[in-house]
Amino acid sequence: MKVALIQAPVWWTIDPPLGLAQVAGGLRAAGHDVRVWDLNILLWKDRLPQYENMWLWEQSHFWNQPEVVEKFFADNRTLIDRYVDEILRSDCRVVGFSVYAGTQVASRLLAERIKKADPDRCVVFGGQFFFQEGRAAEILRSGVVDAVLRGSGDVSFPRLVGDFQRLGRVSRSPGVVFRAGAELVDGGPPEHRASLDDLPFPEFTIFP
Repeated sequence: MKVALIQAPVWWTIDPPLGLAQVAGGLRAAGHDVRVWDLNILLWKDRLPQYENMWLWEQSHFWNQPEVVEKFFADNRTLIDRYVDEILRSDCRVVGFSVYAGTQVASRLLAERIKKADPDRCVVFGGQFFFQEGRAAEILRSGVVDAVLRGSGDVSFPRLVGDFQRLGRVSRSPGVVFRAGAELVDGGPPEHRASLDDLPFPEFTIFP
């Protein structure tokens, strides 16, 4: 199955995001066709002069402020719309975001654009941002995200994609919280692998 993985700003600019690479490795090992849009580095590369310093570590707190990120999206609308169009034209039926403090606002705005263009896409959020209680339910109630993965996505995301491929929907499984109509379904605590040697290697070759 075709799967899109997206890294929204902000992340550092000298190395790719490890969490997304680990998920990409797990998906490829499960036989899925994976594409990565590292929008953090792509938007950094083409940033406007007024955003020259927005990727500096000491400026990263600005990405937690909705009004700042919304203005960034407005100022870069043409470029962002082009990447969203690429994601839609790829025909990836599942779109996953790696989310942590600093990326949650940009991830939500991107998910809104994807869902508005194609409500049938399955949008999945996961990452450290959802380790805090209540955040999964909050983003699911926004209506722009179909499922949230809690804990490591190495195993749970490939399982979710496999279920979606077979059933055409997200199903109950450990670590997954999802929307079923107006209800939220909690699959319970995530599983933990006893040995990291059991996991596929991170996949870096499909990053920019």
